[in-house]
Amino acid sequence: MHLINLPFKASILATTIALTACGGDSSSNNSSSNNSSAESVPIGLANNASGTSVISAKGGNADYQAGDGGSIEISKNYSSAPLNITVSGLPDTNYDLPDVTVNLGSNPALITTSMTITTSNPSIEAGDLYLHDNRMYRYDGIELNTESTIITGLSIAEGAVLTLDPVSSQAQLFFYQDIKNDGEITVATAAMATSASDLSLIPFNYFGSGDINLSGKEIGQNAGSLLLYANIIQNSGSINTSGANGDATTAGGQSGSATVFGLTFTENTGTILANSGSSTGGSAGATEDIEILSVRYLVNTGNVSASAGAGVNVNNVISGGDISITANNLLLNTGNITANGSTSILNAAESDGGEGGHGGDIQMYLGGEGLGTFSAFPSPRLINTGELQANGGDSADNNYIAGNGGSIDLKVTESDDGDKTRMNPVMVAISGNLSADGGNTTETSGSNSARAGSGGDIDIKHDSQLIAVLPTQIVGYTSMNTSGGNGLQAGDAGDIDIKGGSNSDARAEIYAPAPSINIATDLELNGGNVITSAVLSQTAQAGRGGDMNLQILSQHQYAQDSLNLSFNGTISANASDVSNGSSSQGGTFNATAPQDVTIRGNISLNGSNDTAIPDIGENDGYNKGGDGGYFSMGSQFGSVDFDAQVAAKGGAGQIEGGEGGGFVVNSLNPAKVNGSINVAGGNASITAVNAQETEGGDGGLLIILSQELNTNLSASYTFSPGTGTENGVNGGIFVDANCLSGVCQKMLFNGQP
Repeated sequence: MHLINLPFKASILATTIALTACGGDSSSNNSSSNNSSAESVPIGLANNASGTSVISAKGGNADYQAGDGGSIEISKNYSSAPLNITVSGLPDTNYDLPDVTVNLGSNPALITTSMTITTSNPSIEAGDLYLHDNRMYRYDGIELNTESTIITGLSIAEGAVLTLDPVSSQAQLFFYQDIKNDGEITVATAAMATSASDLSLIPFNYFGSGDINLSGKEIGQNAGSLLLYANIIQNSGSINTSGANGDATTAGGQSGSATVFGLTFTENTGTILANSGSSTGGSAGATEDIEILSVRYLVNTGNVSASAGAGVNVNNVISGGDISITANNLLLNTGNITANGSTSILNAAESDGGEGGHGGDIQMYLGGEGLGTFSAFPSPRLINTGELQANGGDSADNNYIAGNGGSIDLKVTESDDGDKTRMNPVMVAISGNLSADGGNTTETSGSNSARAGSGGDIDIKHDSQLIAVLPTQIVGYTSMNTSGGNGLQAGDAGDIDIKGGSNSDARAEIYAPAPSINIATDLELNGGNVITSAVLSQTAQAGRGGDMNLQILSQHQYAQDSLNLSFNGTISANASDVSNGSSSQGGTFNATAPQDVTIRGNISLNGSNDTAIPDIGENDGYNKGGDGGYFSMGSQFGSVDFDAQVAAKGGAGQIEGGEGGGFVVNSLNPAKVNGSINVAGGNASITAVNAQETEGGDGGLLIILSQELNTNLSASYTFSPGTGTENGVNGGIFVDANCLSGVCQKMLFNGQP
């Protein structure tokens, strides 16, 4: 009787193997250096050098309609340890894995030259290898399929190719002991078959410097799928389930899925590819998914890709595959992970093109459901320094839409809502470029129909626990960017949310604290630039600035005395300018915390300018400036310390200026307000335009409230109205209980104070 139960049903066995695996000294690399003293380097980092990475979910560019920006959300919950988001720092990527010795068992198969192994046949001779009932055997010349002739382990020498021929569309092989692959493993496929064959390999351990090749071999052939399941997996070779390229008359091949699951650990220093095939005359192939898993340790330093090929896709939307990387104790990635959508190309006659494909979904998850709960693991970590890319593909020709950016999710779940702890506190350190941009598109005939893709969603979430003291380090980032794409009708910017929280209202009887938040990087949320065109007939449209929300929420603020939020950097959330088109408004900024809020840097939330002079008799409602944005800070039980430059100005318009924005501070203790604040209204022409009177924009409003009525105001400020044949209404400044200057009546209608 042979053990051939499906491996994914063996959860009890998986737990046992993982927790009783042999320990030992490191068999793996020490991949980061520490150039600073331990005292000066923050916990979880190798050094404190400035990085160059960006987090990007921008809209795509177009001649006509650009894509909107996507969203970036970063959150930490249920721990008082801080959330740090900074330009400085590089995560510590050192790791140790157990030493393991290859064991091929008592009856191994040693493949030293290329050969094909098939099912038993009438001409079989003693010593021949054959396949039967999901096992490999060596014929003893007497009797087939006996227990004593089962191959216990498999070794393929460098340069040798082992072809498995199960005389079916898939091969599944179990080995009591290990596979050592220094050559190549593949599966025979019938001539002219639509798809290559699938393969499931289930040894005790797998060690591979060679290849597992299930890719499509013939023009346009689909790839086979792979399941590699073992106690330990160490791959430094190539795992390839990519579809074959098509040609001028054949579509690209579909990729196969790839699942690589090592119970105790999975270490990939090679490549795992599941890309679909490209075609010069037909559609790209569809793209399948990649899963890399381990119950305990998972390390990836190689390239992993499930991207769609290029093709003449016409109305087919060929998206990138999904890539899921999941573990329970260590999840460390320094490799590049790619799940881009298909880019369409023009056919040979340049008469047709096609849609762009959406980016796939990339997920890194520590503490994933389905792998069990392993609170005994001493020092769990989620570390990333690799580039993660899930961009939408470009479209080609008129009437087609580019692909949207996909999603990137980095998630740690130590506890559920601060209760029901799953594991020990986790060290989270994230760096490397993260990109989920929308695809681009180009008009060729002025049909006003091609549209670019919108940016995708990037989410970093750390659900921690009460006893955790480890900071969450999002480091080495020069900026985060959710700007809209450029086009005649520019894209609106997306949003950025950075939050810390305690447990929810429904679970407030359980104490689960919130973190402080420290941000030292730039935020870009600009509306896309307007690109004018002599070919396109549609009206130009400015892109809107995006919205930022930096916030700490707690149900237990009285139990914590350092729920502080700080920001130091440049924020740009401006609406774009336009010429004789539809203007737009600046973005918004909100920063609130139970205790102190500190803001430094330069912040611009300006409305659109539209200073084009309309033609005589033109009265289309354009030539107006956009309104300025809105800035707010709040501290429920502490104080606000503002020393920055804020501009939330109304845009200039030939006919009408935009209204100035708002600046609001509200705190319990005395607020300190320094720097400069500009919420001026936008100017219009000071003379009539084509006999039409003009109107300046109203000045904005500053409201600074301290519940103790002793605000320290040293900032310079401007709330002047815009000029025109009729000037706008003056803005004002209201501090504590008094209107210090200007006109403050507007706040009665805005609900302040």
